[in-house]
Amino acid sequence: GFNLQEIELGVQAVIDPYMRADIFLSFHQTGVDVEEAYATTLDLPKGLQIRAGKYKLAFGRQNQKHAEVWPFVDNNLINNTIFGPEGFNEPGVEVSYLFPTPFFLQWQSSVTQGENTDNFNGLRKGNFAYTGRLSSSVDLSDHVTALFGTSAAFGWNNTARGELTSIYGGDFLLKWRPATQIGIDWQTEYIYRRRQMPTGTECDGGLSSYILGKWSKRWGAALRGELYGIPEIGQGQRIVAISPMITFSTTEFFQLRLQYEMQKTIHGGINNEAFLQMIFSMGPHGAHQF
Repeated sequence: GFNLQEIELGVQAVIDPYMRADIFLSFHQTGVDVEEAYATTLDLPKGLQIRAGKYKLAFGRQNQKHAEVWPFVDNNLINNTIFGPEGFNEPGVEVSYLFPTPFFLQWQSSVTQGENTDNFNGLRKGNFAYTGRLSSSVDLSDHVTALFGTSAAFGWNNTARGELTSIYGGDFLLKWRPATQIGIDWQTEYIYRRRQMPTGTECDGGLSSYILGKWSKRWGAALRGELYGIPEIGQGQRIVAISPMITFSTTEFFQLRLQYEMQKTIHGGINNEAFLQMIFSMGPHGAHQF
């Protein structure tokens, strides 16, 4: 049937020469959420920056993206399984440092409330979550850029007092841009999770990889492959998913996407879905993550 995936209202402004603010409200069929609302410093010593409020944590590449810039219609299987439908999105404080290197190299670390139900949400008030990310990018040529990242998150879960959840991730993105309207992106991301529980330690993880190409101003296509269950939890918990997609854009403000998705559980059934999605933007819109 017909679904309203999201209406996003963004308010972004410079407060003064030292701070800026970003607020994103997400309207769904069931209500309104504050997706992000944070302030960011603008004038700290070279290389340092602090942001505080509610924000999408710097864990991997997919988790930091808003729904309208997801490379596919839906969130990928791995992020949705590990962090849940809302992603890793909490109130806290982040400190980042841009290293003075000839190439891009950045460290980001956060202390957050630890509210993510699937992983943290510890039983004591002081049970925060701690994250760190090191990311880098290198221009291999005038048209090719490689981006790398590694992430980690730690916090206490709600299975019992003192039970720790540890999550690790690695991501890679290769961009080829011979012209403004033509190019290919290849991105791969792996996430591994380890949860301590009174009954023992549970480990799971998964891999998501896609190729997205655009051969003209208006037309593009993509293919995504995913595997959840590396390592596998129990029997029948390994899921394979394949998603081809084609896109049509009149301008950068309006896009139609047609996507098919097949998910198969090992030793289980097959689920088939098809999506036709319309995305449009109105008014000024700040640049998204590269």
